[in-house]
Amino acid sequence: MRRSVIENVRPGVLSFVAMPTTPEQELAEQRARWRLLPHMRHLQWHDRLLKDEFLDPAEIRGHQEKALGLLLDFAASNVPFYGTVLGEVRRRLPNARPLEVLANLPPLTRNQAQENAASLRPLRMPPGQRRVDVTRTSGTTGQPIEIDQSAASLSRFAWLKQREFRWFRMDPSAKLAAIRPMTELPRTSRGTHMEPGEVLRGEWLYVGKYFHTGPFVGFSNLNAVEEQVGFLRAENPAYLLMQSAGLEHVAFAGGGRIALRGSVAISQTLTPAMRATIETAFGAPVHQNYGLNEIGLVASRCPEGGRYHVHAEHCVVEIVDDEGQPCRPGDRGRLLVTALANAAMPLLRYDADDLAVAVEGPCPCGRTLPSFGEVIGRYRRIAALPRGTWRRWGAIQLALHTMPPNLAATLRRYQVRQFRDEHWALKIDATGDHAEAIGAWVRPRFAEAVEGDEAPPLTVVATDRFEGDLLGKFQSFLSDFMPAPDTADTPQGAPP
Repeated sequence: MRRSVIENVRPGVLSFVAMPTTPEQELAEQRARWRLLPHMRHLQWHDRLLKDEFLDPAEIRGHQEKALGLLLDFAASNVPFYGTVLGEVRRRLPNARPLEVLANLPPLTRNQAQENAASLRPLRMPPGQRRVDVTRTSGTTGQPIEIDQSAASLSRFAWLKQREFRWFRMDPSAKLAAIRPMTELPRTSRGTHMEPGEVLRGEWLYVGKYFHTGPFVGFSNLNAVEEQVGFLRAENPAYLLMQSAGLEHVAFAGGGRIALRGSVAISQTLTPAMRATIETAFGAPVHQNYGLNEIGLVASRCPEGGRYHVHAEHCVVEIVDDEGQPCRPGDRGRLLVTALANAAMPLLRYDADDLAVAVEGPCPCGRTLPSFGEVIGRYRRIAALPRGTWRRWGAIQLALHTMPPNLAATLRRYQVRQFRDEHWALKIDATGDHAEAIGAWVRPRFAEAVEGDEAPPLTVVATDRFEGDLLGKFQSFLSDFMPAPDTADTPQGAPP
Protein backbone atom coordinates (compact mmCIF):
# COMPACT_ATOMS: atom_id res chain seq x y z
CA MET A 1 0.00 0.00 0.00
CA ARG A 2 1.12 3.54 -0.68
CA ARG A 3 2.35 5.52 2.30
CA SER A 4 2.79 9.24 2.82
CA VAL A 5 6.23 10.43 3.86
CA ILE A 6 6.62 13.56 5.98
CA GLU A 7 9.62 15.76 5.29
CA ASN A 8 10.82 19.00 6.87
CA VAL A 9 11.64 21.26 3.95
CA ARG A 10 12.40 24.23 6.21
CA PRO A 11 11.91 24.85 9.92
CA GLY A 12 8.25 24.81 10.87
CA VAL A 13 6.99 23.80 7.42
CA LEU A 14 6.03 20.22 6.61
CA SER A 15 5.88 18.63 3.20
CA PHE A 16 3.82 15.49 2.59
CA VAL A 17 5.10 13.32 -0.22
CA ALA A 18 3.08 10.33 -1.40
CA MET A 19 4.41 7.67 -3.73
CA PRO A 20 2.78 6.62 -7.02
CA THR A 21 0.27 3.82 -6.85
CA THR A 22 -0.88 0.85 -8.95
CA PRO A 23 -4.21 -0.95 -9.45
CA GLU A 24 -2.92 -3.84 -7.35
CA GLN A 25 -2.00 -1.56 -4.45
CA GLU A 26 -5.33 0.21 -4.61
CA LEU A 27 -7.28 -3.05 -4.65
CA ALA A 28 -5.32 -4.39 -1.68
CA GLU A 29 -6.01 -1.25 0.31
CA GLN A 30 -9.67 -1.23 -0.65
CA ARG A 31 -10.15 -4.86 0.38
CA ALA A 32 -8.32 -4.29 3.67
CA ARG A 33 -10.06 -1.08 4.74
CA TRP A 34 -13.35 -0.63 2.93
CA ARG A 35 -15.69 -3.42 4.02
CA LEU A 36 -19.27 -3.28 2.81
CA LEU A 37 -22.07 -3.72 5.33
CA PRO A 38 -23.65 -7.19 5.13
CA HIS A 39 -26.81 -6.00 3.35
CA MET A 40 -24.73 -4.00 0.84
CA ARG A 41 -22.36 -6.77 -0.27
CA HIS A 42 -24.16 -7.21 -3.57
CA LEU A 43 -23.01 -3.71 -4.58
CA GLN A 44 -19.64 -3.40 -6.29
CA TRP A 45 -19.57 0.21 -7.46
CA HIS A 46 -16.38 0.95 -5.51
CA ASP A 47 -14.47 -1.83 -7.28
CA ARG A 48 -15.69 -0.62 -10.66
CA LEU A 49 -14.58 2.91 -9.87
CA LEU A 50 -11.15 1.64 -8.86
CA LYS A 51 -10.69 -0.18 -12.17
CA ASP A 52 -11.79 2.89 -14.12
CA GLU A 53 -8.94 4.93 -12.60
CA PHE A 54 -6.28 3.04 -14.55
CA LEU A 55 -7.95 2.46 -17.92
CA ASP A 56 -6.37 3.62 -21.14
CA PRO A 57 -7.44 7.28 -21.65
CA ALA A 58 -9.02 6.34 -24.98
CA GLU A 59 -11.20 3.78 -23.21
CA ILE A 60 -12.25 6.32 -20.59
CA ARG A 61 -13.14 8.73 -23.38
CA GLY A 62 -15.12 5.97 -25.09
CA HIS A 63 -17.17 5.35 -21.94
CA GLN A 64 -17.88 9.08 -21.69
CA GLU A 65 -18.87 9.20 -25.37
CA LYS A 66 -21.37 6.39 -24.83
CA ALA A 67 -22.98 7.96 -21.76
CA LEU A 68 -22.98 11.41 -23.33
CA GLY A 69 -24.50 10.12 -26.58
CA LEU A 70 -27.46 8.64 -24.71
CA LEU A 71 -27.92 11.89 -22.79
CA LEU A 72 -27.77 14.04 -25.93
CA ASP A 73 -30.31 11.83 -27.70
CA PHE A 74 -32.64 12.07 -24.71
CA ALA A 75 -32.21 15.84 -24.36
CA ALA A 76 -32.81 16.45 -28.08
CA SER A 77 -36.13 14.60 -27.95
CA ASN A 78 -37.42 15.34 -24.47
CA VAL A 79 -35.88 18.57 -23.09
CA PRO A 80 -37.42 21.67 -24.72
CA PHE A 81 -34.46 23.91 -23.88
CA TYR A 82 -32.06 21.74 -25.92
CA GLY A 83 -34.25 20.52 -28.76
CA THR A 84 -33.53 23.30 -31.24
CA VAL A 85 -29.87 23.93 -30.47
CA LEU A 86 -28.95 20.24 -30.53
CA GLY A 87 -30.77 19.82 -33.80
CA GLU A 88 -28.86 22.71 -35.35
CA VAL A 89 -25.45 21.36 -34.23
CA ARG A 90 -26.23 17.87 -35.51
CA ARG A 91 -27.39 19.19 -38.89
CA ARG A 92 -24.21 21.25 -39.20
CA LEU A 93 -21.97 18.40 -38.00
CA PRO A 94 -23.80 15.22 -39.10
CA ASN A 95 -20.87 12.88 -38.41
CA ALA A 96 -19.73 14.46 -35.14
CA ARG A 97 -19.16 12.24 -32.14
CA PRO A 98 -20.94 13.14 -28.87
CA LEU A 99 -17.99 15.02 -27.34
CA GLU A 100 -17.64 17.09 -30.52
CA VAL A 101 -21.37 17.86 -30.48
CA LEU A 102 -21.03 18.91 -26.85
CA ALA A 103 -18.10 21.23 -27.64
CA ASN A 104 -20.26 23.05 -30.18
CA LEU A 105 -23.10 23.81 -27.77
CA PRO A 106 -23.19 27.23 -26.08
CA PRO A 107 -22.32 27.18 -22.37
CA LEU A 108 -25.21 27.20 -19.92
CA THR A 109 -24.89 29.99 -17.36
CA ARG A 110 -26.36 30.00 -13.87
CA ASN A 111 -28.80 32.74 -14.80
CA GLN A 112 -29.96 30.76 -17.84
CA ALA A 113 -30.48 27.66 -15.70
CA GLN A 114 -32.54 29.67 -13.26
CA GLU A 115 -34.59 31.54 -15.88
CA ASN A 116 -35.23 28.44 -18.01
CA ALA A 117 -35.82 25.89 -15.27
CA ALA A 118 -39.17 24.80 -16.69
CA SER A 119 -37.82 24.13 -20.20
CA LEU A 120 -34.78 22.29 -18.77
CA ARG A 121 -37.10 19.70 -17.23
CA PRO A 122 -37.84 16.79 -19.56
CA LEU A 123 -41.29 16.06 -20.89
CA ARG A 124 -40.81 12.49 -19.62
CA MET A 125 -38.08 10.54 -17.84
CA PRO A 126 -36.16 7.68 -19.50
CA PRO A 127 -37.55 4.20 -18.81
CA GLY A 128 -36.49 2.98 -15.39
CA GLN A 129 -35.36 6.41 -14.18
CA ARG A 130 -37.13 8.79 -11.83
CA ARG A 131 -36.83 12.25 -10.36
CA VAL A 132 -36.31 11.99 -6.59
CA ASP A 133 -35.13 15.30 -5.16
CA VAL A 134 -34.10 18.91 -5.69
CA THR A 135 -30.71 20.37 -4.82
CA ARG A 136 -30.24 24.08 -4.21
CA THR A 137 -27.29 26.39 -4.42
CA SER A 138 -26.45 28.12 -1.16
CA GLY A 139 -27.15 31.68 -2.33
CA THR A 140 -27.09 34.31 0.38
CA THR A 141 -28.89 36.88 -1.80
CA GLY A 142 -31.69 36.39 -4.28
CA GLN A 143 -33.35 33.09 -5.15
CA PRO A 144 -31.04 30.04 -5.06
CA ILE A 145 -30.91 27.90 -8.17
CA GLU A 146 -32.93 24.70 -7.83
CA ILE A 147 -31.93 21.64 -9.86
CA ASP A 148 -34.10 18.54 -10.14
CA GLN A 149 -32.09 15.38 -9.49
CA SER A 150 -32.57 11.81 -10.64
CA ALA A 151 -32.03 8.77 -8.44
CA ALA A 152 -29.18 7.68 -10.72
CA SER A 153 -27.32 10.95 -10.23
CA LEU A 154 -27.76 11.27 -6.46
CA SER A 155 -26.85 7.64 -5.80
CA ARG A 156 -23.35 8.19 -7.18
CA PHE A 157 -22.32 10.74 -4.57
CA ALA A 158 -21.55 8.30 -1.75
CA TRP A 159 -19.51 6.03 -4.04
CA LEU A 160 -17.50 8.91 -5.45
CA LYS A 161 -16.94 10.14 -1.89
CA GLN A 162 -15.59 6.72 -0.93
CA ARG A 163 -13.18 6.89 -3.88
CA GLU A 164 -12.07 10.33 -2.70
CA PHE A 165 -11.53 9.17 0.87
CA ARG A 166 -9.46 6.27 -0.47
CA TRP A 167 -7.33 8.64 -2.54
CA PHE A 168 -6.80 10.75 0.58
CA ARG A 169 -5.70 7.57 2.45
CA MET A 170 -8.36 7.99 5.11
CA ASP A 171 -8.93 4.97 7.36
CA PRO A 172 -12.71 4.47 7.71
CA SER A 173 -12.30 2.68 11.03
CA ALA A 174 -11.00 5.89 12.65
CA LYS A 175 -13.04 8.87 13.89
CA LEU A 176 -14.18 11.58 11.47
CA ALA A 177 -15.23 15.04 12.66
CA ALA A 178 -16.97 17.80 10.73
CA ILE A 179 -17.41 21.42 11.78
CA ARG A 180 -19.91 22.89 9.34
CA PRO A 181 -23.04 25.07 9.17
CA MET A 182 -25.74 23.21 11.06
CA THR A 183 -27.92 23.14 7.94
CA GLU A 184 -25.21 21.09 6.19
CA LEU A 185 -25.02 18.46 8.94
CA PRO A 186 -27.54 15.64 9.43
CA ARG A 187 -30.46 16.38 11.72
CA THR A 188 -30.47 15.10 15.26
CA SER A 189 -32.51 12.10 16.42
CA ARG A 190 -35.16 14.68 17.40
CA GLY A 191 -35.50 15.64 13.74
CA THR A 192 -34.14 19.13 14.40
CA HIS A 193 -30.92 21.00 13.71
CA MET A 194 -28.27 20.93 16.41
CA GLU A 195 -28.40 23.27 19.38
CA PRO A 196 -25.37 25.50 20.20
CA GLY A 197 -22.70 23.38 21.84
CA GLU A 198 -24.39 20.11 20.90
CA VAL A 199 -22.36 17.25 19.39
CA LEU A 200 -23.93 15.15 16.66
CA ARG A 201 -22.95 11.47 16.63
CA GLY A 202 -23.33 8.68 14.11
CA GLU A 203 -21.50 6.85 11.32
CA TRP A 204 -19.27 8.58 8.75
CA LEU A 205 -20.98 11.12 6.55
CA TYR A 206 -21.99 9.90 3.08
CA VAL A 207 -20.29 6.48 3.17
CA GLY A 208 -21.53 5.10 6.48
CA LYS A 209 -24.72 3.72 4.94
CA TYR A 210 -22.67 1.40 2.72
CA PHE A 211 -19.44 0.63 4.61
CA HIS A 212 -18.29 -0.26 8.10
CA THR A 213 -16.92 2.94 9.62
CA GLY A 214 -15.71 4.32 12.87
CA PRO A 215 -17.62 7.09 14.67
CA PHE A 216 -18.55 10.46 13.24
CA VAL A 217 -18.94 13.62 15.33
CA GLY A 218 -20.41 16.87 14.05
CA PHE A 219 -20.28 20.37 15.52
CA SER A 220 -21.75 23.66 14.30
CA ASN A 221 -19.34 26.28 13.02
CA LEU A 222 -21.45 28.92 14.76
CA ASN A 223 -19.87 27.81 18.02
CA ALA A 224 -16.97 30.07 19.04
CA VAL A 225 -13.54 29.10 17.75
CA GLU A 226 -12.31 28.26 21.25
CA GLU A 227 -15.33 25.97 21.65
CA GLN A 228 -14.45 24.31 18.34
CA VAL A 229 -10.92 23.74 19.61
CA GLY A 230 -12.33 22.31 22.83
CA PHE A 231 -14.60 20.00 20.83
CA LEU A 232 -11.67 18.68 18.80
CA ARG A 233 -9.45 18.18 21.83
CA ALA A 234 -12.23 16.32 23.67
CA GLU A 235 -13.20 14.12 20.70
CA ASN A 236 -9.66 13.59 19.35
CA PRO A 237 -10.70 12.73 15.77
CA ALA A 238 -8.32 11.35 13.18
CA TYR A 239 -9.80 13.47 10.37
CA LEU A 240 -11.51 16.83 10.18
CA LEU A 241 -13.79 18.08 7.40
CA MET A 242 -14.32 21.85 7.48
CA GLN A 243 -14.56 25.01 5.40
CA SER A 244 -11.11 26.31 4.50
CA ALA A 245 -11.27 29.53 6.51
CA GLY A 246 -12.54 27.64 9.55
CA LEU A 247 -9.66 25.17 9.31
CA GLU A 248 -7.22 28.05 9.35
CA HIS A 249 -8.90 29.63 12.37
CA VAL A 250 -8.82 26.36 14.31
CA ALA A 251 -5.17 25.94 13.32
CA PHE A 252 -4.39 29.38 14.75
CA ALA A 253 -6.45 28.92 17.90
CA GLY A 254 -5.38 25.30 18.48
CA GLY A 255 -1.77 26.34 18.95
CA GLY A 256 -0.41 22.89 18.10
CA ARG A 257 -2.69 21.24 20.65
CA ILE A 258 -4.61 19.24 18.04
CA ALA A 259 -3.12 16.31 16.13
CA LEU A 260 -4.84 14.93 13.04
CA ARG A 261 -4.06 12.33 10.41
CA GLY A 262 -5.57 14.57 7.74
CA SER A 263 -8.10 17.28 7.03
CA VAL A 264 -10.42 18.06 4.13
CA ALA A 265 -10.86 21.72 3.20
CA ILE A 266 -14.13 22.53 1.48
CA SER A 267 -16.16 25.45 0.11
CA GLN A 268 -13.65 28.30 0.13
CA THR A 269 -10.32 29.51 -1.18
CA LEU A 270 -7.31 27.66 0.21
CA THR A 271 -4.12 29.59 -0.53
CA PRO A 272 -0.59 28.15 -0.22
CA ALA A 273 -0.05 30.18 2.96
CA MET A 274 -3.25 28.82 4.49
CA ARG A 275 -2.26 25.29 3.52
CA ALA A 276 1.15 25.71 5.19
CA THR A 277 -0.40 27.02 8.41
CA ILE A 278 -2.97 24.23 8.63
CA GLU A 279 -0.58 21.40 7.78
CA THR A 280 2.04 22.65 10.22
CA ALA A 281 -0.47 23.13 13.04
CA PHE A 282 -2.05 19.70 12.65
CA GLY A 283 1.02 17.81 11.41
CA ALA A 284 -1.07 16.33 8.60
CA PRO A 285 -1.91 17.02 4.94
CA VAL A 286 -4.87 19.10 3.80
CA HIS A 287 -6.99 17.57 1.04
CA GLN A 288 -9.42 19.27 -1.35
CA ASN A 289 -12.16 18.45 -3.81
CA TYR A 290 -14.23 20.35 -6.33
CA GLY A 291 -17.98 20.03 -6.41
CA LEU A 292 -21.18 21.84 -7.27
CA ASN A 293 -24.51 21.52 -5.49
CA GLU A 294 -26.09 21.48 -8.94
CA ILE A 295 -24.07 18.47 -10.12
CA GLY A 296 -22.40 16.78 -7.15
CA LEU A 297 -18.81 15.74 -6.72
CA VAL A 298 -16.90 16.74 -9.86
CA ALA A 299 -13.23 16.10 -9.05
CA SER A 300 -10.82 15.44 -6.18
CA ARG A 301 -7.33 16.82 -5.74
CA CYS A 302 -4.56 14.25 -6.20
CA PRO A 303 -2.07 14.20 -3.29
CA GLU A 304 0.78 13.30 -5.67
CA GLY A 305 0.16 15.47 -8.68
CA GLY A 306 -1.61 18.47 -7.15
CA ARG A 307 -4.14 18.32 -9.98
CA TYR A 308 -7.84 17.52 -9.80
CA HIS A 309 -8.86 14.11 -11.16
CA VAL A 310 -12.32 14.28 -12.74
CA HIS A 311 -14.86 11.64 -11.78
CA ALA A 312 -15.30 10.75 -15.44
CA GLU A 313 -18.15 8.32 -14.79
CA HIS A 314 -20.22 11.21 -13.45
CA CYS A 315 -19.35 14.23 -15.59
CA VAL A 316 -17.34 15.79 -18.42
CA VAL A 317 -15.14 18.80 -17.61
CA GLU A 318 -13.85 21.35 -20.13
CA ILE A 319 -11.45 24.27 -19.54
CA VAL A 320 -12.12 26.83 -22.27
CA ASP A 321 -10.90 30.31 -23.24
CA ASP A 322 -12.98 33.42 -23.93
CA GLU A 323 -13.88 32.06 -27.39
CA GLY A 324 -15.05 28.75 -25.96
CA GLN A 325 -12.05 26.84 -27.31
CA PRO A 326 -10.03 24.34 -25.22
CA CYS A 327 -7.25 26.07 -23.28
CA ARG A 328 -3.64 25.19 -23.89
CA PRO A 329 -1.89 23.35 -21.03
CA GLY A 330 -0.82 25.82 -18.39
CA ASP A 331 -3.41 28.42 -19.37
CA ARG A 332 -6.38 29.21 -17.20
CA GLY A 333 -9.93 29.31 -18.49
CA ARG A 334 -13.60 28.92 -17.69
CA LEU A 335 -14.61 25.61 -16.12
CA LEU A 336 -17.58 23.94 -17.84
CA VAL A 337 -19.20 20.80 -16.40
CA THR A 338 -21.65 18.39 -18.05
CA ALA A 339 -23.51 16.00 -15.75
CA LEU A 340 -23.82 12.56 -17.37
CA ALA A 341 -26.40 10.89 -15.14
CA ASN A 342 -29.07 13.49 -14.38
CA ALA A 343 -31.89 13.11 -16.88
CA ALA A 344 -34.24 14.91 -14.47
CA MET A 345 -32.69 18.27 -15.46
CA PRO A 346 -29.76 17.90 -17.87
CA LEU A 347 -26.99 20.48 -17.52
CA LEU A 348 -24.82 20.55 -20.66
CA ARG A 349 -21.64 22.65 -20.54
CA TYR A 350 -22.76 24.24 -17.28
CA ASP A 351 -20.61 27.30 -16.58
CA ALA A 352 -19.51 26.96 -12.97
CA ASP A 353 -18.28 30.58 -13.08
CA ASP A 354 -14.87 29.35 -11.92
CA LEU A 355 -11.44 29.64 -13.47
CA ALA A 356 -9.12 26.62 -13.53
CA VAL A 357 -5.79 25.71 -15.13
CA ALA A 358 -5.65 23.26 -18.04
CA VAL A 359 -3.11 20.40 -17.78
CA GLU A 360 -1.94 17.55 -19.97
CA GLY A 361 0.18 14.44 -19.69
CA PRO A 362 0.16 11.65 -17.12
CA CYS A 363 -0.25 12.34 -13.43
CA PRO A 364 2.57 11.21 -11.12
CA CYS A 365 0.09 9.07 -9.18
CA GLY A 366 -0.36 6.67 -12.11
CA ARG A 367 -4.08 7.26 -12.58
CA THR A 368 -5.33 8.02 -16.08
CA LEU A 369 -8.55 9.93 -15.36
CA PRO A 370 -8.99 13.35 -17.00
CA SER A 371 -7.53 16.15 -14.90
CA PHE A 372 -7.37 19.90 -14.48
CA GLY A 373 -5.08 22.14 -12.45
CA GLU A 374 -5.71 24.50 -9.58
CA VAL A 375 -9.10 26.18 -9.29
CA ILE A 376 -8.38 29.88 -9.17
CA GLY A 377 -11.72 31.33 -8.17
CA ARG A 378 -14.98 32.71 -9.41
CA TYR A 379 -14.57 34.57 -12.70
CA ARG A 380 -17.16 37.29 -12.04
CA ARG A 381 -15.76 38.02 -8.61
CA ILE A 382 -12.13 38.16 -9.76
CA ALA A 383 -12.91 40.15 -12.91
CA ALA A 384 -14.60 42.87 -10.87
CA LEU A 385 -11.61 43.58 -8.63
CA PRO A 386 -9.33 46.60 -9.17
CA ARG A 387 -5.80 46.05 -10.44
CA GLY A 388 -3.43 44.85 -7.73
CA THR A 389 -6.14 43.60 -5.37
CA TRP A 390 -4.88 40.03 -5.16
CA ARG A 391 -1.30 41.17 -4.70
CA ARG A 392 -2.31 43.29 -1.70
CA TRP A 393 -4.53 40.55 -0.27
CA GLY A 394 -1.70 38.08 -0.73
CA ALA A 395 0.70 40.43 1.09
CA ILE A 396 -1.64 40.53 4.10
CA GLN A 397 -1.87 36.76 4.17
CA LEU A 398 1.88 36.33 3.83
CA ALA A 399 2.47 38.82 6.63
CA LEU A 400 0.06 37.00 8.94
CA HIS A 401 1.67 33.66 8.17
CA THR A 402 5.24 34.88 8.73
CA MET A 403 4.77 36.70 12.04
CA PRO A 404 7.21 36.02 14.90
CA PRO A 405 6.06 32.95 16.87
CA ASN A 406 5.18 34.93 20.01
CA LEU A 407 2.90 37.20 17.98
CA ALA A 408 1.46 34.42 15.83
CA ALA A 409 0.43 32.53 18.96
CA THR A 410 -2.01 35.31 19.85
CA LEU A 411 -3.95 35.30 16.55
CA ARG A 412 -7.30 33.53 16.54
CA ARG A 413 -9.21 34.75 13.50
CA TYR A 414 -8.99 37.46 10.86
CA GLN A 415 -11.02 38.91 8.02
CA VAL A 416 -10.10 41.50 5.39
CA ARG A 417 -12.45 43.87 3.59
CA GLN A 418 -11.75 46.14 0.61
CA PHE A 419 -14.08 49.13 0.47
CA ARG A 420 -15.30 50.97 -2.61
CA ASP A 421 -12.97 53.92 -1.87
CA GLU A 422 -10.01 51.41 -1.88
CA HIS A 423 -9.69 51.69 1.90
CA TRP A 424 -8.91 48.31 3.48
CA ALA A 425 -9.81 46.97 6.92
CA LEU A 426 -8.20 44.07 8.76
CA LYS A 427 -10.37 42.62 11.52
CA ILE A 428 -8.40 40.65 14.08
CA ASP A 429 -9.43 38.44 16.96
CA ALA A 430 -6.31 38.05 19.12
CA THR A 431 -5.67 37.25 22.76
CA GLY A 432 -4.80 40.10 25.07
CA ASP A 433 -4.20 43.46 23.37
CA HIS A 434 -2.15 42.10 20.48
CA ALA A 435 -4.39 43.17 17.57
CA GLU A 436 -2.54 46.46 17.11
CA ALA A 437 0.85 44.74 17.32
CA ILE A 438 -0.28 42.37 14.58
CA GLY A 439 -1.45 45.37 12.56
CA ALA A 440 1.92 47.06 13.02
CA TRP A 441 3.57 43.94 11.57
CA VAL A 442 1.18 43.75 8.62
CA ARG A 443 1.01 47.43 7.54
CA PRO A 444 4.53 47.88 6.10
CA ARG A 445 4.32 44.55 4.25
CA PHE A 446 0.96 45.57 2.83
CA ALA A 447 2.44 48.89 1.67
CA GLU A 448 5.41 47.18 -0.01
CA ALA A 449 3.04 45.15 -2.20
CA VAL A 450 1.67 48.21 -3.98
CA GLU A 451 4.65 48.37 -6.37
CA GLY A 452 5.10 52.12 -6.81
CA ASP A 453 1.49 53.19 -6.29
CA GLU A 454 0.44 54.99 -3.17
CA ALA A 455 -0.60 52.44 -0.56
CA PRO A 456 -4.32 52.59 0.32
CA PRO A 457 -5.16 53.03 4.00
CA LEU A 458 -5.27 49.85 6.09
CA THR A 459 -7.32 50.03 9.28
CA VAL A 460 -6.88 47.39 11.97
CA VAL A 461 -9.93 46.54 14.07
CA ALA A 462 -9.84 44.34 17.17
CA THR A 463 -13.06 42.33 17.31
CA ASP A 464 -14.57 38.89 17.80
CA ARG A 465 -17.46 39.57 15.40
CA PHE A 466 -17.04 38.85 11.71
CA GLU A 467 -19.25 39.19 8.64
CA GLY A 468 -20.76 35.92 7.51
CA ASP A 469 -20.71 34.19 10.89
CA LEU A 470 -24.49 34.04 11.27
CA LEU A 471 -24.89 32.77 7.71
CA GLY A 472 -22.38 30.00 8.31
CA LYS A 473 -20.50 31.06 5.17
CA PHE A 474 -17.49 32.93 6.52
CA GLN A 475 -15.09 34.37 3.94
CA SER A 476 -11.59 35.59 4.81
CA PHE A 477 -11.60 38.21 2.06
CA LEU A 478 -14.51 40.51 1.16
CA SER A 479 -14.61 43.31 -1.39
CA ASP A 480 -17.25 45.89 -2.19
CA PHE A 481 -16.19 45.55 -5.83
CA MET A 482 -17.36 41.94 -5.97
CA PRO A 483 -20.90 41.07 -7.04
CA ALA A 484 -23.13 39.85 -4.25
CA PRO A 485 -22.31 36.19 -3.48
CA ASP A 486 -24.75 33.74 -5.00
CA THR A 487 -23.35 30.24 -4.67
CA ALA A 488 -20.39 30.15 -2.34
CA ASP A 489 -20.40 26.40 -1.81
CA THR A 490 -17.78 25.51 -4.40
CA PRO A 491 -14.37 24.39 -3.19
CA GLN A 492 -11.73 26.81 -4.45
CA GLY A 493 -7.99 26.82 -5.04
CA ALA A 494 -5.40 29.57 -4.74
CA PRO A 495 -6.18 33.06 -6.08
CA PRO A 496 -4.07 34.48 -8.93
